[in-house]
Amino acid sequence: FECLTLPVLKNGVFSVYQTTAVDITKRIAVENALKKGEAELRILLDTAPYGIIQTDVKGNIIYWNEAYRDLYGYTKEEMSRLTAWDMLSPDFVGKIEKKYADLMSEKLKPEPIRLKNMKKDGRVIDIQADWNYIRGADGAITGFIVIVTDITEKLASERRIVEYSRELESLVTERTKDLVATNELLGQTVRQLTESEEKYRALVENASDFIFG
Repeated sequence: FECLTLPVLKNGVFSVYQTTAVDITKRIAVENALKKGEAELRILLDTAPYGIIQTDVKGNIIYWNEAYRDLYGYTKEEMSRLTAWDMLSPDFVGKIEKKYADLMSEKLKPEPIRLKNMKKDGRVIDIQADWNYIRGADGAITGFIVIVTDITEKLASERRIVEYSRELESLVTERTKDLVATNELLGQTVRQLTESEEKYRALVENASDFIFG
């Protein structure tokens, strides 16, 4: 039970206290269920292999999971003082300002975006951010939920594949040129041999006419 005690006045003068008891068993059960659900959700989020954060509209990080913190290399104490803007690579901040303005004006649909971020040790990484709006009861934007994936190695692999394809294409082009040149040389050789054979036959025939004529 939850008790509420209020003074009772009679003719403007304190008389007695009146206590009202309210059965809050159901409310406590709901609160406990919510706390349990929240704890289980946090365990689930901390188990996820992807970085997950929740921010307010100013970019302040309200929640982060362990994968996010590990990705950037900050301690829990440091994370509590950082914003989502602090994770951006310095030369990328200007590029994201307009995009953020578009976010707040709801011009952008929740689609994956690629950003360059910076780890605590100064290394720049490529990340993919899958995000969505968080809204209040009135429908207004109150923040964002973001799932962060490190795609640095993926992009590096893609670049290596492109470079390898270009090298292979260049090699094929060179080999094709070599084959064309070889075919031309072979054709010239065949023509020369044919011409030599014809000259030899003509010489033999002329010699035979001279000897037996």
